[in-house]
Amino acid sequence: MVILWGLLHSEVPLDLSTGLTVLAVFVFFFFYNQDPQETLKEKCREESACQKYIAELEKCTERVESRTHTEETCVQELYDMIHCVDHCVGGCAG
Repeated sequence: MVILWGLLHSEVPLDLSTGLTVLAVFVFFFFYNQDPQETLKEKCREESACQKYIAELEKCTERVESRTHTEETCVQELYDMIHCVDHCVGGCAG
């Protein structure tokens, strides 16, 4: 993005082909660039190691949402799922 900013604000005149290239790069990064950590989190949520925690969280959520008065929360299930995903992402980064 710094390069894009520099090209757009440079005092050197840009020809049409250079301008189109800059535009193409901007469109690519704006629409197709995704945070690598988010991609890893999605992948880790799909792995079997984390599926049991996701299933427990979903069961707990359904149970809590089906009741009108309850003190139960799904915080522990949420923490367990997040811990699993974070552990998986950390293993992928190494």
